[in-house]
Amino acid sequence: MRHVPERILLDSYMKAMKLKLDTEFIELLEEEIKRRDLVMKAENYLLKKKKFNLE
Repeated sequence: MRHVPERILLDSYMKAMKLKLDTEFIELLEEEIKRRDLVMKAENYLLKKKKFNLE
């Protein structure tokens, strides 16, 4: 997971949540987002995507 670019990680998380994928997979993505200290970046990214209807 360390080689996955930030944008791909955040997109994957958003799509996993939207598709209601396995909770263990979502938790794995969340742990990586936290490990990389991307929590604020993730929130801003998700808000921006919603604002511009890019889902």
